[in-house]
Amino acid sequence: SSNVLLLPIFISLLLVAALVETAVALYAWRYRLTAGAPQLVVLMGASAVWTLSYGLSVVSTMLPTKLLWLSVAHLGIAFVPVLYLRFVIAYTRSAQWLWRWRGAPWYIIPIVTIALNWTNGVHGLYYQHVTLVQNGPFVLLEVTPGPWLWVFVAYGYVFIATGAFLCW
Repeated sequence: SSNVLLLPIFISLLLVAALVETAVALYAWRYRLTAGAPQLVVLMGASAVWTLSYGLSVVSTMLPTKLLWLSVAHLGIAFVPVLYLRFVIAYTRSAQWLWRWRGAPWYIIPIVTIALNWTNGVHGLYYQHVTLVQNGPFVLLEVTPGPWLWVFVAYGYVFIATGAFLCW
């Protein structure tokens, strides 16, 4: 059946994406004195961590292993929105007034998100319920979001939308 090919194709695409993210980071590092390049290096690094860890989560078939790789993926996931906005600000130089906010306040939500994701079994604030489901060749996580997941989603959309607006 064609479903048997889906998993290797999906994993291959994730691997290619991670390689492209790494190549972009290395290329940006070569031009690190260019506006936005240092921020792009960090953004692509976080994206590569997210992509590779997510791929390892997808190929895992046991719940503890999937959750472990998803927790590692959150090292990238949690920081991508703020890193994206920082890149856009640096690259476009269109919102220099935002730099005064570049310190710790920008990173509170990502750090809390990682901490709550890693300790979710204790409180259920990130995921209220997690189970495995079989979907074709994939063994997937089915999650019931906890309240903090929605906080992070809102935070992420605000930062990504702000970056998109600044690019416009």
